[in-house]
Amino acid sequence: MVRSLLLIATTLLIAIHSRADIIPITVTTFVPPTGVTSTTNPVPVEFNNGFSINGLQYTVTATSLDTYFISWSASKTLQTTTAGDLFETISGNTDISATGGTFVSFSVLATAITSPAEFFYSSPAGALPAVTPLTWNNTGLSVPVAAGQQFLLSETSGVSWIPSRVGDTLTVSSQYTALAFVPEPSAIILMITGVAGLAQKLRSHVSQNS
Repeated sequence: MVRSLLLIATTLLIAIHSRADIIPITVTTFVPPTGVTSTTNPVPVEFNNGFSINGLQYTVTATSLDTYFISWSASKTLQTTTAGDLFETISGNTDISATGGTFVSFSVLATAITSPAEFFYSSPAGALPAVTPLTWNNTGLSVPVAAGQQFLLSETSGVSWIPSRVGDTLTVSSQYTALAFVPEPSAIILMITGVAGLAQKLRSHVSQNS
């Protein structure tokens, strides 16, 4: 029962993302991290309404005890085919490991016009994440757009790290996806009513089995 209800919710979300409301104008430009000992340079996976960066891994070897901030970026020009509210989503995961030092933070930020979707992780004790991989699936606030409007979908990610000695290494392995979409008002209503109905069914299911 619960599995079928979750399938309904997933279907509702896929329906919102499956419309041809965004078309690509350019392919994705990927700018790899700099100041690293080694890195993979993955070829972006292209979607009509965004991109994925898969299999990105880089290693930093400390040559000093300064704070290291390593980042990369990707961007793609898109165009709307319909007027409405533009949303963007980011999803992905990352594994972070180090031979020593203090982990400071990890962040992901995607922007389309003025609508940021972001994920930020910081460890209060400065330790590496206790649970890996870190995962995210966030949607930014909507921005009104006109039909035929071009915009840049950009994504950046970075990690801060303070080594404890020269020779310490930090390794980051990640997968990222950034998408933009303009759902029809009816699709938004479908999602809201569908999720509300799903919640009611879940409550009924729980009460019947308690």
